[in-house]
Amino acid sequence: HARSSTGRVDLAIGLLPIVPPPVRFSGMGELEWRESFDGLSSLFLGTDNQCTWVNGVTFPPWQAWCDGDTATKITRNKGGVANGGLYAYWATNEVVSSYALGMNVASSAKEFVCGVAFTNDLRAVFAGFSLTYGGRQFGFKNTEEQRIEVEWLVTNRLVSACAEGDWRREEVLTFRTPAVGRGEELKSGADLPLEVSVSGALTGAVVHPGEVMLVRWRRERAKNAAALAIDDVRLSFQKRDGTTVVVFR
Repeated sequence: HARSSTGRVDLAIGLLPIVPPPVRFSGMGELEWRESFDGLSSLFLGTDNQCTWVNGVTFPPWQAWCDGDTATKITRNKGGVANGGLYAYWATNEVVSSYALGMNVASSAKEFVCGVAFTNDLRAVFAGFSLTYGGRQFGFKNTEEQRIEVEWLVTNRLVSACAEGDWRREEVLTFRTPAVGRGEELKSGADLPLEVSVSGALTGAVVHPGEVMLVRWRRERAKNAAALAIDDVRLSFQKRDGTTVVVFR
C-alpha cells in the first residue's frame, strides 16, 4: 500500500493510521485490564478460517508486525499449521477452551511482534507494573526450546510496537516451550495445548502524565517452529504514591 506524507496507509477500506491509537488510562475500568482473546471468534464467519488484519481495527487495541511490516491477515486453526503469520488458535481439549493469539515467523523473516500501547492522559504518575499471561504450545515441530519474549517501552510519543527504542526485556516473563521433540504422541485431545502461566514485574517502569507505554510479545525466527500463542493477559499497576491500586481493563 502507498504511504502518504501524513504517515497513513491507503487501504481498500479507507485511510487508516499505521500505528493504532493507544488505550487511555482515563477510559479504563477499575482494578484491572484483561484480554482473554475470546473475541477472536467473532472475526470468522461460518467455516471461513481466514480474516483480513488491520492493526488497531480488526481486534483493537492489538497490533502485529513482521520485520516492520504490518500483519495483513489472521488465520484460525488448532495449531496444526504454523507457517509465518498471525493466528487465532483454539484449544482441542477441555483444559483451555478459549482462543489464544498465535504468532509465528516465516523462514524469510527475522521476528514477529504483537503488542498494545497505553497512554497516561491523567495527572498521576504510575509505577509498580505487573504482567501475567498464559503461554500456549499447540504444536510440536520444534527440536529445541523456543521462546516468546516480553518487552516494554516508555516514550513521550506514540510509536508502533516494532519501533526501535530502549526496549526492556523481562527474562522472568519469557514463555519457553514446555515440550521439545515430542513428535507424534502429542497431536490432539487431552494432550494439547500445553499451558504455562507466566508472571512478573516490569522492573523500573514509570509512566508520567502524557507518556506512552508499550508492551509487546516478540518471537524470533526458529527452525522447525512450534505453534505458540499467548492468552489471558492481565496488566496491573499503581499510583506512584501508593495510595491507590490501578489496574486497567
